[in-house]
Amino acid sequence: MPDHKLYFADFDQPEPAYYLCGLLHSEIVKEMIEAHNVATNIGDIFKHVSLPAYNASSAGHKALSKLVKQAHQEHDSKDRGKIVSKVRAAAAKIINAEIALRR
Repeated sequence: MPDHKLYFADFDQPEPAYYLCGLLHSEIVKEMIEAHNVATNIGDIFKHVSLPAYNASSAGHKALSKLVKQAHQEHDSKDRGKIVSKVRAAAAKIINAEIALRR
């Protein structure tokens, strides 16, 4: 049951879900979460954070989704770690581009 510590996001297609997972695992979002974290309670950071919506026509968005899917399917921790590094870089690129557009 979703509450103030657990959130539920419903998707009809897997690509936007993988994409969001990638954004949530970026260092930028991690820092935002830690900035709103008080001891063991996490506030509702989603009212303070606006992440770019999945755009199926964006090559970067599709690439991030594909990388996250690969990471989920990889069972070797070393290989998965390499993919996760690529996920974080791709997510940072998307988020930084969005920040630049808003300025």
